[in-house]
Amino acid sequence: MQSIIVKTEAIVLKSILYGESSKVVSFYTNEFGKLSALAKGVRGKKAKFGSALEPMSHVSLVLYKKDLRDLQLISDCSLLQQFPQTIKELDSLSAALSVLELVFAITNEEKNEQLFSLTLQTLKEINNSTFSSILFLFWFQFRLAENLGFRFQTEHCPSCKKQLQSITGDNNNILEIERGGMLCNNCSRKGKTTMRISSETLASLQVLLTNDVQHIDAFSVSQQSIDEMEHLLNNYFHFHLENYQSPRSLRLYSKVS
Repeated sequence: MQSIIVKTEAIVLKSILYGESSKVVSFYTNEFGKLSALAKGVRGKKAKFGSALEPMSHVSLVLYKKDLRDLQLISDCSLLQQFPQTIKELDSLSAALSVLELVFAITNEEKNEQLFSLTLQTLKEINNSTFSSILFLFWFQFRLAENLGFRFQTEHCPSCKKQLQSITGDNNNILEIERGGMLCNNCSRKGKTTMRISSETLASLQVLLTNDVQHIDAFSVSQQSIDEMEHLLNNYFHFHLENYQSPRSLRLYSKVS
């Protein structure tokens, strides 16, 4: 089967050096999901494509694409936008790189326009953030879980299915990790797949689950709540995804928190 020329929007996830003048670049694309492609002659004084192949870049990508080939060939790559403010703060960089890590680890060569838009929107908000960028990562993780089919919810008790009228913190703040939800008073017993959280973390959780990403920036939380939320999401993804590993880039955030 011959290669065909295709064009798509893409987000650069990561790149590695290849040979003396080339790179192998991993993209998450709007049309084809995750793919890797060879960029020839992109290093040195006459390097092509400029900074378009840097991680986090939003690009217009032209490929010589061949089905069943693991490594595609880049014909052209032009920059649509970058996020220069992100790299100026360590917590913003940590959050953005963690988003890229998650997309790289979890996705495959399957079209998912919703996830592409979600990823791009999150990177934009992290770049524009004036507060703690880690909350944008948490917001992204909850939407990613929903996109993958294991939505975390607080409308009904995951054990008895009873509707929860409000979340006030008077039910011992017990979360069910396996089924992804808040337990009601009658079901709120500590178990192997449950987790107790503070009332502040419970309120933060509700904000993240019910608000668009644009409304997250002005919301601030304590380090304790950040730690609890990270632990919750790590356990939740571990339970639902085989061989899941938390983003290594979160270690950058721990250096400044």
